[in-house]
Amino acid sequence: MAWTACLSNRVILLGNGATPSGELYLPPLDPHVLAEALRERYRDESLLLNAITNNIQANATFRVERERKPTVDPGDPLSAGWTYCLAASQHNRHEIKEVIRPLAKHRGMRDPDSPLLYDGTDPQSWIERQYTSLPDEERPLFVLLVGGPDALPFALQSHLDVAASVGRIDLDSPDDIKAYVDKLIRSDGGGHLTDPRALFAATDQGSGDPTSLSRAFMIPPLVNAATNLGLQVDQVLGNDCTKTGLLDALATSAASLVYTASHGLGASELPLEEQLQINGSICCQIEPGQGYTDGALVAAHDVPSAPFLEGSIFFQFACFGYGTPAVSSLARWHVPVPAQNSSRDFVAALPKRLLAHPRGPLTFVGHLDIALLAGFHDESGPAKPTQGHWDIRMAPFIAAVRDLLLGQPVGYSMRTLNLTLGLLNQDLVETWDAHAGGATQADIEDHIAGTFLRRNDAENYMVLGDPAARLHIADQPDT
Repeated sequence: MAWTACLSNRVILLGNGATPSGELYLPPLDPHVLAEALRERYRDESLLLNAITNNIQANATFRVERERKPTVDPGDPLSAGWTYCLAASQHNRHEIKEVIRPLAKHRGMRDPDSPLLYDGTDPQSWIERQYTSLPDEERPLFVLLVGGPDALPFALQSHLDVAASVGRIDLDSPDDIKAYVDKLIRSDGGGHLTDPRALFAATDQGSGDPTSLSRAFMIPPLVNAATNLGLQVDQVLGNDCTKTGLLDALATSAASLVYTASHGLGASELPLEEQLQINGSICCQIEPGQGYTDGALVAAHDVPSAPFLEGSIFFQFACFGYGTPAVSSLARWHVPVPAQNSSRDFVAALPKRLLAHPRGPLTFVGHLDIALLAGFHDESGPAKPTQGHWDIRMAPFIAAVRDLLLGQPVGYSMRTLNLTLGLLNQDLVETWDAHAGGATQADIEDHIAGTFLRRNDAENYMVLGDPAARLHIADQPDT
C-alpha cells in the first residue's frame, strides 16, 4: 500500500476504499487529468449539466421556503409532515402498508394508506410531478423510501434529499421491517435512553494512506463538537482499531453516537453473492502487507444477536458504507475509476443488519459509492490545522454531529450536507463556463477537481432508516 501523496509537486486526490488484497480501491487522482476529463464531459453535455444544476437549485429552494414557514417546525415531523414512498410496481404493497401503518400513525401521517408511489420514470421529473408540485401544506418534509434501489433508485434518494429529509428502509423481509418499526416507536416512548457519550473510531495505516488523513482531520473536530456539548467521548484509534478492538468497544458501548472513519471494502472482483455480504464493511487496522480478509473486517455477520448499540445512531465514513452502485457516478463523468463496481445496485449488508436488530441502532448514515478525502479536507492546504481551526469543508459534518447529539431528527440533521450539493454544483458550472475556452491554470484545475469531488461526496451521504428518528439521551444536551 506504499505510494506517495505528491505528483510533480502537486497534490493528488485520494479515496477511502480498499480491496480485499489491501490495495486502494481508487488509485490516486491527478487533478489535471480529472479536470480535463470533466471539461471534456462538460463540453459534450453542458445543457444537461446546467439542467441538473437548475433542478438541484429548485429542489433546495422548495425545501428552504418550506422550512421557513412560521407555522412549520422543520425538526418535528408532526409539524413538518411525514410520509413514505413505495414503488408502484412493488408486488406486496398491501403487506408493506400494513407493516408501516403503526409508524405512519406515530409520525402523524394524514392517510397511512396513501403513500407516494414512484412510477419508475426519471427521478427528477417524478419529484417535480409528485412532490414539489404539491401545495405547501400537503408536502411533507420527511420522506421514508421503503424498498431497495432496484425499485427506488439511489438517484431518487439523492435528488429528493435536496428537497426533503429523506431516509430509506431496505430490509430483507416484512418481519425485519416490523422489528424496526417496533424499535422506533419503543424508543420514542422512552423504552431506551442512551448514555451522554459518543464513540469515535478511526484506523490509521500510516503516512501516505488516506486513513492517516481521515484520522487527523476528520475525527478531532468531531470529538471537539461532542465534548463541547458536555458528552463523554471514547476513542478507538490507529493500532487500537483492530477488528477485536473495535468490536469490543462497540459491544460494550452505550454511546448515543458511533462514528467510524476507515477504508470501506470494495470487492468488485468477487461474485455478487459475496459482495452483497461484505462490500462497505469496516476495514480495520492491519499490518503492512496484510489484506482485508474476515479477520480485518467488521461485517454484517459480526453483529451479535445480543443488544448492540441499542438506540444509537451509527455514522460510517468509508467507501460503499451505505451501498454500492453498479457503476460509479464518477465513471459517468469520465473519471478514471473501475468501469463497474458490481453487476447491480445494492444497499450494504452491515447497516441493514444493524437496523433489523430489534435491540440495535435506530438509523445509519453512510456513503454511497467512493468516498473521497476532498469531501472534508483540502489536500492542497496546510498539513496541519492551526489553533483548532479546521478546514471549512468539515462544517457540514460538525453541524450534523452537533444536531444529532442535540436530539434533532437524523434527516433534518443532514440538511447542511444535502444543501451543500446545490452550492457546489453551481460553483462547478460557473467555473467551467468561465474557463471553457482553452487551457486552464493549475490552480483552476485543482479548484475544478476539488469542487467536483466535494459535490460528488455531498450527493452520496444518505440515511438508512426513518429520517424522523432521533436520539433519546439521558441528560440530553440543551446548548
